[in-house]
Amino acid sequence: GIHWWLVGQTGIQIWMVYSLIYIYLSSWYRAIMSTVQKFIQKNRRRGKIIDQWKFPTRTTDESDGISDVRINPQNITTILKKLKTNSAAGPDFLPPIFFHYTCYTISFPLSIIFRALIDTHSVPYEWKHSIVTPKFKKGSTSDPSNYRPISLTCTCCKILESLIYNDIMQYLIEHNLITKHQHGFMKRHSTTTNLLESINDWTISLSNHK
Repeated sequence: GIHWWLVGQTGIQIWMVYSLIYIYLSSWYRAIMSTVQKFIQKNRRRGKIIDQWKFPTRTTDESDGISDVRINPQNITTILKKLKTNSAAGPDFLPPIFFHYTCYTISFPLSIIFRALIDTHSVPYEWKHSIVTPKFKKGSTSDPSNYRPISLTCTCCKILESLIYNDIMQYLIEHNLITKHQHGFMKRHSTTTNLLESINDWTISLSNHK
């Protein structure tokens, strides 16, 4: 539902924008899936066999992409060790500090749970929800516009997301699917490295009178 901080004009505007985005994406998704189904049925009538719907690829090898997610206690333990112990718990009321200090004990049971969720293509009900809390930015504390929403999701969900993220990133990097000019959401890259690269390009251009 709508939490207590979604009150007043600012809260109503946020909720209206969210609702419009949801309606737009839902209609867009239905339109895309309808087109895909029509394409498959049309080619089946023509006698063409379509094994599966594949995303476009720039790879030159015979790889079919990521077939599975590597889930094992070792990878889970590594992620649990990096959890911030001062973070708050999500809807399941299990804080990250619990997983951090029990990483060697709980990693194996978590690997079994994650494997079952991947195989059944499902996630628990609590993982689909979050606790939204306001975080103060600056200015007057009595002004609602000086707060930004923070979503507290379940820690287990974050752990599974990290496992999937690591495999996807490794695949993209190994197959050179990410340009070297990408700085956002990349390890050892930031706005600072982006700015340094831009300044270097501008300096070279000025030196060459371009």
